[in-house]
Amino acid sequence: MTNENQQQPLQNGSTSPLQSEHTIIVDTKDTTHHGIKSTNKQGNQSQPPIPIDKTNNRIIMIATIVIAVATCFYVAFARLQWLTMSAQLSEMKSSSVEMGKQSKAMQELADNTKRTDETLRFRDRAFVYFLDPTFSLYPRDNPIVWAIGINLTNAGNMPARHISIHYKCFVSEKSQNIDPFPLEKWSSDETIKVIGPKQDASFLAYQMPIDTLTDIKKGKKAAYIVAQVKYIDGFDLRKLRVTQMSRRLFVDNQSHSFARVGLHNCADDDCPKQEFAKPK
Repeated sequence: MTNENQQQPLQNGSTSPLQSEHTIIVDTKDTTHHGIKSTNKQGNQSQPPIPIDKTNNRIIMIATIVIAVATCFYVAFARLQWLTMSAQLSEMKSSSVEMGKQSKAMQELADNTKRTDETLRFRDRAFVYFLDPTFSLYPRDNPIVWAIGINLTNAGNMPARHISIHYKCFVSEKSQNIDPFPLEKWSSDETIKVIGPKQDASFLAYQMPIDTLTDIKKGKKAAYIVAQVKYIDGFDLRKLRVTQMSRRLFVDNQSHSFARVGLHNCADDDCPKQEFAKPK
């Protein structure tokens, strides 16, 4: 059936069933610039053309380029930062090793300084000890007693200060070797307070009757001398140094001697913790 036959009206004045008042006839398809046009039977436009927004495309493209460039800069910055941190870590390791060496050297220096200080203290500090007691007739012109003196010396290079001396000389009725240190109540000497470097000091400790010496010669009696001195050595003002002496007198027809007896012939930490009896 041709188009002409389709457009002829029916005899009763109606249109063909194939034609409708709302039939849409596509006149043209313009895809070049404005998209698709559609018309109705009378040729009027029913919808406006759909434009393509090129501005949005440009914005998206520019944003993509900016993001890409920023990403490149960030990667370069991150790598530069990583290289810097690696170099700093290497320097820190080297510094740590160097600080370890310096710390070890300082510790060795401190140890050497401490040893040197201890050596100087030991060499130069005051060191007081007892010499052999003296034993002589008194008075010389008409002797009536044997005088026993206690002698001390300071062998150090510093003065010994705050000296405190306790001593005791006594005669036992039995001639036997005993430790006389804790047996008798001691006396104290208040005359000596300071002994200078390389100086001696002495005092009279006991006057023994001449008849007693005869009994000692025969072995009927025994004479003992015990003494202790405490002092400050010139360096450590809070520590008291101590030296102890314990001797027994032996006499024969020719001479006399003082032999060491007991454990109390010592100095400082070498001395036993046992104390002497309280002085009178």
